[in-house]
Amino acid sequence: MQDMDHQDSIIISIADDLKMIKPPSPYWPESSNVYVFEERDGISLFDVGCGSNAAVERLLDAFKYLNRDSKPIRKIILSHAHPDHMGAMGILLSEMTPETVFLHEMDVPYALDPEKLSLSFDIPLCKTRAGGMGTRNETEKKGPGFDLIGYFRSLDCAMCRMKPDRIMLEGDTIQIGHYALSVIHTPGHAPGHVSLYDKEKRLLLAGDILGEMVAWYAPSSGGADGYLNSLEKISKLDIDLILPSHGDTVVDARAAIQE
Repeated sequence: MQDMDHQDSIIISIADDLKMIKPPSPYWPESSNVYVFEERDGISLFDVGCGSNAAVERLLDAFKYLNRDSKPIRKIILSHAHPDHMGAMGILLSEMTPETVFLHEMDVPYALDPEKLSLSFDIPLCKTRAGGMGTRNETEKKGPGFDLIGYFRSLDCAMCRMKPDRIMLEGDTIQIGHYALSVIHTPGHAPGHVSLYDKEKRLLLAGDILGEMVAWYAPSSGGADGYLNSLEKISKLDIDLILPSHGDTVVDARAAIQE
């Protein structure tokens, strides 16, 4: 483990060619973990984190610390279109040009038009259910006047608009260096949420399906049923190491899934 700064991101070495950039906290509204894959002629990323200037600066500082800042970015795989996972794309795309950005087809509409996230988060349903709880000022962060994108922005984790280069589907394999990553569609938290599995290395990049932070499971994103079905799907895999998007690595996959 390499500690960059006790108040800053921590870089954890998973393998010689795979690093985790872990933010100061695993809890929202902090960024997701960012995973950096070393390739022969560049680097690839799984998620990029929040789009605040501070979060992006931490990410770029981590690249420098790893001596990766001069290497081109080959692939960026986004687990889903939520601001703590892909918000930084807005700034990163102004600084560099990755060869290919991957996103599952069911989350593409939210990357193209972040306002639609209110539908996948079921904000209209929440407002309807909260309608009998009394009136609130429309400018307040909670209640009938709640604005999801404004809420993200107020927490310095703004969402961005982005068009992916490549659509991911269940069963696709993405080759990154020595890793052959199978795409597993794991909805519940987001309609197009994916996890990535390397069968040979028995490694799972879990996204938000497992980890320290309890994710939001809205009906329009798959809900509790979708989440439990996703857990059932990954419970059938041979896994030695889980790399979550929030929190520390998990070595006892069966216990984590059961919990």
